[in-house]
Amino acid sequence: MTEQISNTHASSVKIKSISPIWFLPIVVAMLGFWILFQNVTNANTTINIHFQHADSIIVDKTRIRYKGVIVGTVKRVELDSESGVNVIAEIEAHAKFMLRQGTQFWLVSPKASLTSISGLDTLFSGSYINLTPETR
Repeated sequence: MTEQISNTHASSVKIKSISPIWFLPIVVAMLGFWILFQNVTNANTTINIHFQHADSIIVDKTRIRYKGVIVGTVKRVELDSESGVNVIAEIEAHAKFMLRQGTQFWLVSPKASLTSISGLDTLFSGSYINLTPETR
């Protein structure tokens, strides 16, 4: 009796696929890019406003308003080399559209005279800077 031994070998075939372990880092990377995109597109704008004096302007407390809505905050006050002061302020992203070449800024503070009283709301909230965008 002769027995024949067959030489059969089992072989495995590797199927190339992405491991499920990579799902989490990919999702985290996509979330990171989304947050970065939102941060860049919704960034505040820094502006420079020139005034003759900085009476009652307080850094991080003096607000910039448009029609009673707060649209910015004073971040720095610097002396101008010629005359006056430069107020560096940050305007919020939703109010960028109002910043044009002819936009006017003025300081609102309480004033009292024999004929009129104005700016009484600033007695409680403090002085603020009002703005009016240039109309085209």
